[in-house]
Amino acid sequence: MNKFKRFGVSILSLGLVLALNPVTTFAAEPETSVVTSESNAVGGWSEEDGYFVNPQAYSKAMEDGTTYASPKHTGKAEERTHNGTSQKRAHGWTTWVGKYHYTRARMEDWGTILTDSGRQWGTDGTEAISPWWSFNGDTLGSARTYYGS
Repeated sequence: MNKFKRFGVSILSLGLVLALNPVTTFAAEPETSVVTSESNAVGGWSEEDGYFVNPQAYSKAMEDGTTYASPKHTGKAEERTHNGTSQKRAHGWTTWVGKYHYTRARMEDWGTILTDSGRQWGTDGTEAISPWWSFNGDTLGSARTYYGS
């Protein structure tokens, strides 16, 4: 019986923490089961799984006591044909009013980084665009974007 009470209190506590720290992402519900290669990212977007949030990193980013607006993040894949070759890149934007943060855009394949914008730092709004990745006969790559602080 005590195990069930402790479990119930844990669930209630988690619910209160999440209710007091709302997370906003663009056009999607947060997906917390996505494992990211940018492990300390607060959240982001992947071409395969959509938007995601890392609850531990989000709580840490918000714990300094300053009240920030919830971050808003948008990610997308962009494609083109250049000299007859298919190319793709990742493009991400983050708005986090009053918070110094970064946005990062990558083309990845099974955990391998193909191209990387690096972390683009700023306050209020940031944008990152990865270099174009050319289809090499093996992989077209997958677009992923991340944000954090």
